[in-house]
Amino acid sequence: MIESAVYVYLGSVVAFQQTNIEFEDFPGWSTDMMIWDPDQRMLVITTGATRGAVHFRSEIYSEDPPMEEAGWDSMQEVSVRFDTGDVRLVDVEFMQTETFPAESLISHPGGYRIRLYETGRESPVEMQKPEDQLAERYLMQIWPDSIERPPTQVVRLRG
Repeated sequence: MIESAVYVYLGSVVAFQQTNIEFEDFPGWSTDMMIWDPDQRMLVITTGATRGAVHFRSEIYSEDPPMEEAGWDSMQEVSVRFDTGDVRLVDVEFMQTETFPAESLISHPGGYRIRLYETGRESPVEMQKPEDQLAERYLMQIWPDSIERPPTQVVRLRG
């Protein structure tokens, strides 16, 4: 599990990448909340804020967890496959701080389904610091899934 404030880099992205793959470039821009780049083994979250901190929490499950619609504005799901169990936040600007999470997103290689919830993405507050009450928040639920399925559309849960 990771729970941390993370900084948004390069105008609206938080990216996790398998550690033994060389970073080349972020996938093309999308209105989706998540983009999976299988060639770079990279999962990119597109945020509303273009600069500053957002709150991020990941939770690992052994199977598909129940939906958590209360308190979230929208959600999306994608399938991913990692060759190692070491998938870390990409430190694009080499500006690690004490809040930069050092944990791996997963602990075992394989296929996973990822569900991402968000709140505050459509009305972001720019330049927030980790010690602020962060307006933009994300919850990522991860579980093993051997069936690769296409990403879902972003689903509005309220609003």
